[in-house]
Amino acid sequence: MQKMQNIVKNKVFSFMSRYYEEFVLVLFGIGLCLYGFGLDLGVNFKTQGFFQIGGVLYIIFAYRHFALRDDLRLLRIPLISFGVVIVLGLLSYFDEIMPRSFGKVFGSINTHIIKYLVLFVIVFLYVRYAKRRNVLILFGIFGLLCMVNVVASLVEFWRYGFKTHHVPFGFKAVFTYNIWLLAPMALCISGMVACKHKALKILCVLGVALTLGAMFANGERSFLVSSFVMVFVPFVVWRYRHKGKILPLVFVAGVLALGGIYTQTKTLPDRYNFAHMIDNFWEVIQTPVVEMGKYDKLCFNGVFACNPQSTKNGEAEFFWEHSSLSRIAMSKSTFEAFLDSPFMPRIVGVFQIGEYLWQYYEVHTDKQANRMYMSTGNALNGYNHSHNFVVELLFCYGLVGFFAILCFFMYGMYLASRSICHATDSLGMFLGLYFYVFVFGVIMYCFFDSPYNNILEIFFIMIGCLYGFLSFYTKMNKDI
Repeated sequence: MQKMQNIVKNKVFSFMSRYYEEFVLVLFGIGLCLYGFGLDLGVNFKTQGFFQIGGVLYIIFAYRHFALRDDLRLLRIPLISFGVVIVLGLLSYFDEIMPRSFGKVFGSINTHIIKYLVLFVIVFLYVRYAKRRNVLILFGIFGLLCMVNVVASLVEFWRYGFKTHHVPFGFKAVFTYNIWLLAPMALCISGMVACKHKALKILCVLGVALTLGAMFANGERSFLVSSFVMVFVPFVVWRYRHKGKILPLVFVAGVLALGGIYTQTKTLPDRYNFAHMIDNFWEVIQTPVVEMGKYDKLCFNGVFACNPQSTKNGEAEFFWEHSSLSRIAMSKSTFEAFLDSPFMPRIVGVFQIGEYLWQYYEVHTDKQANRMYMSTGNALNGYNHSHNFVVELLFCYGLVGFFAILCFFMYGMYLASRSICHATDSLGMFLGLYFYVFVFGVIMYCFFDSPYNNILEIFFIMIGCLYGFLSFYTKMNKDI
């Protein structure tokens, strides 16, 4: 019996030793599909578990192939960046505004920082050392899921007609869907520039049109703004002839496009009337946050209980659509609190900022002008977060933490630039450009909303994939 068990164990180990890459690829593929369809397996086993299990198995069987010294050099800046943010997160334990136990602080760090670092490193190592075929399959699964989600959004629009926020599959809300529209837009824009075959270029043009349609069907304005920015990224970072002459023309084209948007949206509903927003933005942003309710119809029709300072003088001369007005107000409220102590880490996890700021302004009674103009009936400063991830990161981790996060992405841009300049194959150049377009699109989106956990998980998985692939174009890391 013992002999039989040993034979079985040896055969299993031999099988795993031979096909561990493929087995890990299957686990990663299942995880990607669950992310791509907005699904989870429940409280006891999250989707990220497929990547964690796959990563552990891959390290067990492949560690002999790792060039540890080179890997640490490549990961030096990402690890330092994450390390700085982790330390600042630990220091938030000493914040007195919203006291938390050390266990809760560490739990938040694990959920909002360490988890993403683990996912990033796991896929980085897999893409760096796995067979090229398996890496391409992994990228292919992601690309296929992007295409499926674009088509699904259009189908939702066809089924239900003109209503905002079409969200297919198992996604709970529109804001959990951003990567699955921004990523295909970035893929198609990059393909239009980097692909050499005319047929592929035509397919990418079609993909841009379909993805743009899916964004309109989805109804989230920040996706459209991000797409506008992504279109211009290749003109800046890609290598092409007469770049010095073309870039000024592109700048002029961008200005004319903005002028066209300004003119054509004047007659649209408030949600898409960008001309109205541009005309009145300076007046709104100069208004103290607590008084901004005078621009919000919802403060006068009984929908929201608004601070008396907002309504004491009645309605303003114009109204501003509630969703964007509340984002401006919450962002300004958060930024004003950040300016009080710009280097101090305060809290880990942006979705507790609303609760934190409520208590902050309860303590700092001299800063009531920066308090949110509306109340949702809970102890929150408006909503549970500010809908501006950039300002929220500044507020949570201070200037030092924000700079560390910025260094993480700047290093990725360095790798992408190396790939565009030195890659000998079109795939390397394409992925270098894709990194730029994708990251700038996500950054622009982050000025208008905050990515939820399931979005940041897939984001860091794909960034880890790109870091791992682009590391091949650094001349064996001698210049890093």
